Amino acid sequence: MRTDSEEKLFLIKGFMIVPYLLCAVYFAYAAWRYATVRENGDYSSLFYLIHGPIHEIGHFAFSSRIFPEILHVAAGTLFQWLAPVAAGIQFIRIREFPALAVSLGWLGLSMLDTMVYMRDARVLKLPLTSPFSGGGEVIHDWFYLFHNTGTLDHAWKIATFTGVCGWLCIGTAVLWILFMAGRGILESFRRED
Repeated sequence: MRTDSEEKLFLIKGFMIVPYLLCAVYFAYAAWRYATVRENGDYSSLFYLIHGPIHEIGHFAFSSRIFPEILHVAAGTLFQWLAPVAAGIQFIRIREFPALAVSLGWLGLSMLDTMVYMRDARVLKLPLTSPFSGGGEVIHDWFYLFHNTGTLDHAWKIATFTGVCGWLCIGTAVLWILFMAGRGILESFRRED
């Protein structure tokens, strides 16, 4: 049986309901946009402004000659996915479950951005940027990774699987936020009685 303090962990109260509901609405909107774009790369979420630079930091962190080139290339996506996971672990540690739901949504959006990048590996149409290229050629991470692992022919399937995982993360985050907000609203009505 949960104690009263444990019950309160899984709800959103007061005016904090509004920003969390806005996050849930945005997550649902962004997931819908990724699912309905006509051309791969026509949409990128606002969260790209967060995980895009983190992606580049991952490349930089593994850029020395100590690490194999494949790890240097993969580190961008690895850091991009680990950032929301690390945030989520911290939110579990401090028992902030509404913020954990937002981290899960962020991970989902990060996976959807990765899906777009993976789908581009065969056609190479996306404009690539890197603050660390020094004006030289920028490597398409996923072309490099798929080509060097012999999986380029399966890029679309792998990207689709990544996208499904992203949509599942977002769907779970949205439902979780709605559940916690709904509990908070119900509790506020109970207190008034």
